[in-house]
Amino acid sequence: MQTTLSPRLAFRGCPTFFRALCSEARRGGLASYVGAGHELMRHVERLAPYCADDDDWDAEVEKLNSLVEQEDDQAVLTWFVDHYPKCMQLVPKRRRESFLAGVYAMAE
Repeated sequence: MQTTLSPRLAFRGCPTFFRALCSEARRGGLASYVGAGHELMRHVERLAPYCADDDDWDAEVEKLNSLVEQEDDQAVLTWFVDHYPKCMQLVPKRRRESFLAGVYAMAE
């Protein structure tokens, strides 16, 4: 997945809540990456990159919402990888379907 995304539109960190959810999911049990996807999607509007201006970030969030409405799994994953690379490093490739389930559940 190669991107031409402006570096200023990529969130450079990883929120503590997301790290904790991924850590719990990694351990198994009742926790899964569904919860991590749900919560990241829930906070995406407020987790704008530091250098992004409001209009640019609003446009990116609208783009994500459109991709989610279309249920374009690959495009949604690419959006998250592009905009939250450190977060997505915590989601194993084999668990990304679960992550997407959480994203879609939140969007409903």
